[in-house]
Amino acid sequence: MREIVEVWIPAARAIAVRWGKKREDLFANQLVRYSKSQRTLLFKRAALPDDSKVDCKLFDEHHEDYKNTLGEARNALVIMIDYVVRLEANREVIAGKLVGFKGSNKRIP
Repeated sequence: MREIVEVWIPAARAIAVRWGKKREDLFANQLVRYSKSQRTLLFKRAALPDDSKVDCKLFDEHHEDYKNTLGEARNALVIMIDYVVRLEANREVIAGKLVGFKGSNKRIP
């Protein structure tokens, strides 16, 4: 049982960290793509003053939303790493208690 737990925890941590990094990369790429598409749209419609004002406002709103989402993903990654460290510490405490329990539970001939 202990071997399974020792193998599972590092694998789970690696998966969680990889998932968090992939999510952060996804939001960063999405922000870059969205920024590029909005810039091209602004350049195309720059000749029309009313439309360019609307586009600038939308661009600023969405740009801020994506920045906030990217920041949340980074914060979630930091929190996740702290959570994994706490889980490992709890596992070590429980493993120590289990060893003590097994030692006190031996039959006396």
